[in-house]
Amino acid sequence: MKRYILCAALLLSGVTQAQDMEALLEGKAETQTRRNQSFLADTVRSLLGNPTPEQNFFLRHVEDGHWMEALIQYGPAFNNTAFESTETGIALKGLMFFKSGMPVTGLEELFVVQDPKKIHFQLINEWREAAKEDNKAWFVARIKWSQGWGEIFGRVIEVRVLAADLSLQRSVDELNTLAMKAPVNSKERALIDWHLALSYAMNDQADKAAKIMAALMKAPNNPIPLELMNLTAARMLYQNGYLDASAKYFEKIPKGSDYFFAALEEKSWAYVRKGEPQNAIAVTQTLVNPNLSGQIGPEAWMVRGLSQLKVCDYPAVLETLKNFPIEFKAKAVYLEKISADAEDMFVKRALTEMASKALKAKDLVAISKSLPRNMVRDEKLRFLISSEGLLKTESDVAEKIYAKSLQQTGLQSFFDRVKNQTNQRMQMAQSASIGRVKELAQLELAEIKKVLNKLKIIEVEVIQQVNVADRLKLNLKDEAAVVKLGTTGSKKEDALRFPMSKEFWFDELTNYKVDIKKGCQARKTP
Repeated sequence: MKRYILCAALLLSGVTQAQDMEALLEGKAETQTRRNQSFLADTVRSLLGNPTPEQNFFLRHVEDGHWMEALIQYGPAFNNTAFESTETGIALKGLMFFKSGMPVTGLEELFVVQDPKKIHFQLINEWREAAKEDNKAWFVARIKWSQGWGEIFGRVIEVRVLAADLSLQRSVDELNTLAMKAPVNSKERALIDWHLALSYAMNDQADKAAKIMAALMKAPNNPIPLELMNLTAARMLYQNGYLDASAKYFEKIPKGSDYFFAALEEKSWAYVRKGEPQNAIAVTQTLVNPNLSGQIGPEAWMVRGLSQLKVCDYPAVLETLKNFPIEFKAKAVYLEKISADAEDMFVKRALTEMASKALKAKDLVAISKSLPRNMVRDEKLRFLISSEGLLKTESDVAEKIYAKSLQQTGLQSFFDRVKNQTNQRMQMAQSASIGRVKELAQLELAEIKKVLNKLKIIEVEVIQQVNVADRLKLNLKDEAAVVKLGTTGSKKEDALRFPMSKEFWFDELTNYKVDIKKGCQARKTP
């Protein structure tokens, strides 16, 4: 501690000696920002001893807060010097990148340091002030974290970096270790607990997952949307056989949510499992509305056809089988095209809009039939788009620095490489976003083909059941006709009436009722 106090005292004396001469001559007082920049310059000056003219140019740029100029001057000032290879020299170069508008490159340059404890305390303070917790560069920079960095930047950033890619398959033990490091009631802790709950659920430890979910729903600073948590809770209940409770949680998803249609589809399966196919038919009446086809998955048609089969409504089953390829043929064509080449005008439009603002599925409803339906809510794609935007900004800054370096010091091969590298990384991020869209298209296309095969099985079952019914009719001793007691359709008191039957009324959705009595039972008519 005494050593740090002594260093600070020496540095303060240096500040007095190195005040801005122009300001002194004009009788102006230094601003706080100017004093801080002078303090940083004097820190470096004290470490250098007797600065060379090139180093003095660098220090003047630092004092003036001209960070791009300081970055360009760093090479002429420190190349092939002992200072350049020191921990403080490396940290100083990274700081110049960071303050010049290239935070990702700056952080990656800083983390080249093997022993963070050897960085001068003033540089550490500068870095703490510059690289705040909410800086997106922490998520994008490719850095290797070690224990020493935690002491410099704190636990929040440490956990954020270590947990930056929670899409990786981490073990429960790894997630628990990260959770213990994260500050209580922080966003980082909530995010890790969320993935921990998912991990428990996937490993048939629903009780542990439920406890975490219950706490998360009440936790402050929780970045996970409540509707997604309710949807996950409903899935956990369904998985463990709590069908009534599962249906209640599915019903908590509001109509305005991007998860609303997924909740309806999965709720219909809960009704099938409960032996209530009439309710599944009612729910899927919303899902097969032609106006929503771009946002509905093929599974809805599968559960609808199966439910209609269970109540022996054979004409309705055949109608579902007929309409499925009509609804999904055009979508499959688009998905095939995107799977092979995602350089599509609708994909580009969606990616551009996703990069400019936080979208919901309804914002792209006009072109939804031409896109993978999970595109907007895919977290991996959102992360890639955010990374691409940050790297695009950094690439633009690198271009400016390169152009300025030609004016300031002549040809700079180093900044030419930096420009090319940042541009390459931006293009790689862009390719990763396109690749993710292609992956989503391939997954949905495979889902359509899978459901189509299952619907063929239902078609075979319909034919078999109709044949059985015909034989039953022939075996009856009298010649009376045989009819089904089961009926489908809305009860009169539950039906909604609108003056324009061909219009699409969003309020009508989810209000359908189906009344089934003694379905699949035969009786003779007089």
